[in-house]
Amino acid sequence: MSDTPPEKPSDHRDGSFVTTRWSLVRIALDADGALSPKAKRELDDLCKLYWYPLYCYARRHGHQPEDAKDAVQGFFCVLLERELFAKADREKGKLRAFLLNAFKNFLADEWRSGQAAKRGGGKEIVSFDALDAETRYAAEPIDVESPDQLCDRRWAITLLHRAIDALKDVYQQEGKEELFAILNPYILVPLDHENVLRIAKALGVTNENTKMILSRLRERYRKAFRSEVAETVSSEAEVEEEMAALRAALG
Repeated sequence: MSDTPPEKPSDHRDGSFVTTRWSLVRIALDADGALSPKAKRELDDLCKLYWYPLYCYARRHGHQPEDAKDAVQGFFCVLLERELFAKADREKGKLRAFLLNAFKNFLADEWRSGQAAKRGGGKEIVSFDALDAETRYAAEPIDVESPDQLCDRRWAITLLHRAIDALKDVYQQEGKEELFAILNPYILVPLDHENVLRIAKALGVTNENTKMILSRLRERYRKAFRSEVAETVSSEAEVEEEMAALRAALG
């Protein structure tokens, strides 16, 4: 089995930038302007994936927990009802920026007037445990981060976790679940001498072999993370720019 993770729909061939999670939602429109069933499924997946960064924005913006929950649910209802993705620039744009700007407009134009809570007859667009969401939010930094900065930070962490999950799947396919379980805690931490000794002992290999194994793991992780980022932008040129922005958001 190759050390390179299996290609995803966002992988690039022939120098082209093919269909991604972001572009599929924007281009999969029927002739009458309605979202196709496939695009609706993609939008549903987006709602499930990115609700928490928006919840963080609403909370840091001053909304109480239940209000923040209703705001996020109401926003996703608006996405489905009004098909805001159909209004997105088809040529370029970042999903992160589009969703946050659309959410800001929603809060300004509709949430303040009390319309959000009425949308969908109370139907939840995404599974939303308010207690769990608030527990997670309570662990967020309480320093000078603005709502925008916190949202971007949580967006970046979401993609980091997805990249790790994708890498875990690859190791499982290779029959190396135990190896990944040992290496996983060290993907994003400094590769100091103590860590190398700890891993070498767990694996029963030399320090030099451990360094090689960790180097390979991190390279695969970088590719997986880049692939996740590529799913949220519209062109190859934007991938590095977005990765730099997310690294900045993580500090």
